[in-house]
Amino acid sequence: MPPQEVNQRSYELLLAQVPLDEAATRIEQAAAKLGAANDGFFNTEVHPASHLLIVRWHGAVPAAITRLVNRIDGKISIRVVPAAYSFAVLEHAITRAMRLDPAVSGGYPLTSGSGLQLYVRASGMHAAASLIRARLGIPVVTAASPRVNLLASCIPDPSNTLGPGSRCYDLPPGFWGGDVIISPYVDCTGGFGVHDSAGNEFMMTAAHCAETPNGFENGVHFINGNNTASVGYITDVPGPHDGALIPTSTGNRYYDGRGIYAGGSYFTKQVVGQLWTSVNDNLCESGAFGGVICQMVVKATGATIPGDRWNDVALAASLTGNLPIQGDSGGPWFSLAGSGTVNAQGITHANVLYPDGSVFAVFTPISVLSGDMGVSVNT
Repeated sequence: MPPQEVNQRSYELLLAQVPLDEAATRIEQAAAKLGAANDGFFNTEVHPASHLLIVRWHGAVPAAITRLVNRIDGKISIRVVPAAYSFAVLEHAITRAMRLDPAVSGGYPLTSGSGLQLYVRASGMHAAASLIRARLGIPVVTAASPRVNLLASCIPDPSNTLGPGSRCYDLPPGFWGGDVIISPYVDCTGGFGVHDSAGNEFMMTAAHCAETPNGFENGVHFINGNNTASVGYITDVPGPHDGALIPTSTGNRYYDGRGIYAGGSYFTKQVVGQLWTSVNDNLCESGAFGGVICQMVVKATGATIPGDRWNDVALAASLTGNLPIQGDSGGPWFSLAGSGTVNAQGITHANVLYPDGSVFAVFTPISVLSGDMGVSVNT
């Protein structure tokens, strides 16, 4: 029986995606252990309907990766395909392009590994593309810079009649993700309960939730949705990625279902792990304000968004037209692991609106944040 927020077809695809995401995570972890030899790992792409995982690799594939691919369960097919450039080279090229021409405001490696997608201010688009191609020798596709809408909210938390153990009124010990967290400046959403190697617990959320009149600052105090409990004081701001930690007691669940504008929710799901994010992943998001949204399909990873201080975000298209709303920043992104259980995939960053009217939801993958801050999700 699919959850309320997922139709039958999407539910089937989400479950078919599980072994593909697990295989992608194993391959990424194996690549990371290779050290300098993992420079060729580019990305992974899932195709749940055909039980296919595509692994893109630049250069010769190490024997250890080939052996792992051959060992993985035969219930899925794995195809290793070449990428013309390494991910590191293309990410560095984005930074160089922004330095070479101020009209370039961001971009991401093309998912095929064949070049760059660059965001360029409209007035300089043609000149910028020509300059970057000439100076970097890398194929470039250009598009007009989008408008970015970070999703921390300055709207006061509305009154709500829900009692303890809900999105609005989460209580210690063991705060859960998907809950309202409020600072003196913004309303946001808790992401996932996480822990470090020493067992210290934290609530993960977006670094931009620590915005103050003086900029992004460590030490901002957060309380729960009805001002009955202190969540804690945020750390790791601003950092290279849009993730931060609040040292506090946390559990291994998150709030699911309706957002607080629709009455809120007591309903929760258990987190049983965390997975690498692949192109074409079908994911869900659970913001405290907007509620659960599913049928979000990953279109790109490793992106740098115009005007942002943070990088390595992923872009997702909504198949339903529903998107995270103000206040959902920091909220959980997840894939289904089974009935009532999920794998952590990331936390909400922003929405990006393109001049042609298309919109993407943006999140920071949990693999990026986990590696950045040395934490793992509570299970």
